[in-house]
This record gives sequence, C-alpha cells and structure tokens, in this order.
Amino acid sequence: MEGYERASRVYTAEAASGLQWMGPFPNLHDAQMWVNKIIRTSWWKKHCPRVVKVLCEYRPDKVWHRAPSISEAGVGRVRFAAGGLCQGVALHELAHFIAWSERQDHGSEFVRAEHALYKQVMGEGIAGILKVSFVEWGVWPSD
Repeated sequence: MEGYERASRVYTAEAASGLQWMGPFPNLHDAQMWVNKIIRTSWWKKHCPRVVKVLCEYRPDKVWHRAPSISEAGVGRVRFAAGGLCQGVALHELAHFIAWSERQDHGSEFVRAEHALYKQVMGEGIAGILKVSFVEWGVWPSD
C-alpha cells in the first residue's frame, strides 16, 4: 500500500479512533503553548533533535492542513486549517517531524512515531486506542 491510499487509511484510522479532532484549542496562542510544552521535553529532544522550535500557524481559509516543514535552523512549521485547531491534528503534524522524510508520507515510521508521541503526551490508554484503530485499518507495521 503506497502514497495516497496509505495516507487515506491513516486519516481514516485516526478519525475512527475518535482522536483526530480531540482537544480543540480555543485559539492559536493556546495551541502554540501546548506544542511548546511538548518540544521542550527530554523525550522530544531525544526523538526529534532536528526540530528545536515549532511555529504554529492557522489558516482558516484552507480546508486541508499543509504539510509541515523544517528550516535549516531547526524551526518547524505546523499549519492548521479551518476546523483543525486541536490536539489530535497537532500530534499528527508533530509526528511528521519525528519520522521526517522529503515525501512526508504516512508509512510505518510515521505510524510508529505518531503512536509513540500519543503515548508520551496522552498516555498509554489513549495511545492504545490509536494503535487498535491503526491495526483495524491495516496501517500498523507488521515488522
């Protein structure tokens, strides 16, 4: 399973888990403060040393979240689209930094990274819900 089909299944698994739109932020400032807490942890520094700062942007005129980016200085950008200013979307986008690739795909490394990030930030129980959904939708790595 490659490309669009795999990404679609990852998105569907997140939605089916009920976690995709979890934890709405009232504003961009609160989203930024929440993300800052995550990237200041020793866990983040160990798993994603290439990203030392993340800037959150909100694009209410967009329907799709734009792929995250990283500058040479280690500054990541997460761009939230309309309706997506929430913890679930933030964790998905942050997982892209951990499993960084030029293609920004949703392969095995990404799925593992997102699960690990959920486990670290939200706890074992919530991460377990996500993993069950990944397994059910056929995107959990078999290796």
